[in-house]
Amino acid sequence: MSDIQVFKFKFVIIGENGVGKTSLARSFVSKQFAMDYKPTIGSNIFMHNVSLSDNINVSVALFDIAGQEKWAMMRHIYYEGAQAAFLVGDVTRERSFDELANFWYPDFIKFCEKKPTILLANKSDLESKTDKKKIEEAAKKIGAIDIVYTSAKTGENCDDALKKLVLYCMNQI
Repeated sequence: MSDIQVFKFKFVIIGENGVGKTSLARSFVSKQFAMDYKPTIGSNIFMHNVSLSDNINVSVALFDIAGQEKWAMMRHIYYEGAQAAFLVGDVTRERSFDELANFWYPDFIKFCEKKPTILLANKSDLESKTDKKKIEEAAKKIGAIDIVYTSAKTGENCDDALKKLVLYCMNQI
């Protein structure tokens, strides 16, 4: 019988307020969706285990970081030690993808250097008001390893996105 290997990662979830970061984190961890919107204060931390095989488990700490301007001075504290990031845009708000490329990613790498990122185009269950080309341009600007269209509400692609980032980080070990 082989020993179980446990790996630990810290991922941050960043983007404008209201894009669905907390809902995605809840979907990753508990497959639940709350209809009420409560802005994050500072950061929420979610823990989740991903089993890659019978003998490889990955413990992921998901830091859901507040998107409001008033928390800007504290964000770097939450970025510290992150191995990777989910950058979240809202397909119903085209501007949220500009902000990922022009503010969120530069802010993140200022404190964490270049780390693997996946761009999450969230709220895919709603009618998109953002051209796919715009999303692809944002992903290119941030050097995202992938774009995943997600819906925290339906759970669409949430598990896939988390597993992709875990596997990418595991392959870097």
